Amino acid sequence: MDKMSRRAALRAAVATGAALGFGNSAKAVPEKPVIPRERLFDASWLFHRGDVAGAEQAAFDDTGWRKLDLPHDWSIEDAPGARKTADPWVAPAALWNPVHRRAPKPGEFIVMPQVPPEQIGNPPHAVGPFDANRSPGKSFAGWTLGGTGWYRKRFFATDIGAEEVVEIRFDGVYKDCEFWLNGQKVGEHDHGHAGFVIDLTPHLYRDRANVLAVRVRNEGLNSRWYSGSGIYRHVWLTRTGPVRIPLWGVFVSTPALSAESAIVRTLVEVETRAKQPSSVDVLVTLKDDRGQVVGAGQHSLEVRPQATAMAELIIHLASPRRWSRRRCTAPRSYSKPMARSRTELLFPSVYARSRSMCATGLPSMESR
Repeated sequence: MDKMSRRAALRAAVATGAALGFGNSAKAVPEKPVIPRERLFDASWLFHRGDVAGAEQAAFDDTGWRKLDLPHDWSIEDAPGARKTADPWVAPAALWNPVHRRAPKPGEFIVMPQVPPEQIGNPPHAVGPFDANRSPGKSFAGWTLGGTGWYRKRFFATDIGAEEVVEIRFDGVYKDCEFWLNGQKVGEHDHGHAGFVIDLTPHLYRDRANVLAVRVRNEGLNSRWYSGSGIYRHVWLTRTGPVRIPLWGVFVSTPALSAESAIVRTLVEVETRAKQPSSVDVLVTLKDDRGQVVGAGQHSLEVRPQATAMAELIIHLASPRRWSRRRCTAPRSYSKPMARSRTELLFPSVYARSRSMCATGLPSMESR
């Protein structure tokens, strides 16, 4: 379908209400089903504590690895060779600073906990996940151990089309991690507290099993608090069409705001991996905390082949309901955002809507 006919088809769909989900479904042209953008990917991983040569290869023998579901933190598990927490022991077996710490002397920043000598009658230096002698972070890390761990997962993608973009999103991995899909390195990430995405598309098999391998390293003193180790937050498998809103591709701001009116500015990034130009309409719907539509905007966009374009939409609101620090002290004030922006790409394909949700709010500029 050429660009003109794509645009005509889109306008016809909007006119009948089919593309926006309005109208009489018995009379409107049936809308193709919307494929969910992401699904939880936490189940049925394999784990090995310690470094292993060759574990990134798809044919690696992992039959002896432990099966688990994510999220997972190996630092809070019993350390190899340590006295097990299930063994009989008398509390406080792992309390290494039973005496209250004194106040810092002039010039001292902080007084660190002291570990009693390892002798009969004193608590052991290693029990369960704690090891006072080997912990790089000492009391900062709760006396726990880091090290290296490997995760592997097999999965099928037989229902995913050849043009689809497939990514895996990690909400958090501590700390330095590398990723291989079917033996090919597909990315790495070196920050333990931020979510990130790895693109699996170039090396994804559609006709047989895929093997994803993840190597995680938490080495040395790198945190002033307990961080844990491993894939400690949820993982999501994301699939989209070739024309899409990428992750974190929506930015909402309020450049003008008063008790009488507000201007909501939305920037929407649109990416296409198609080899031909794409004509899309970007639709932004703004709802309040009760789910009522309070504003909407639509912007037509032409995206060059295998490129990214930005759409800017301006929505004017009358008598906005603003949040404030005073309102945030009310019970359940954080249960819902004050407003929610819903962004959609409209074009005639199986991905009738490439959705992206963004919570926003209209602050009150009151003094305290």
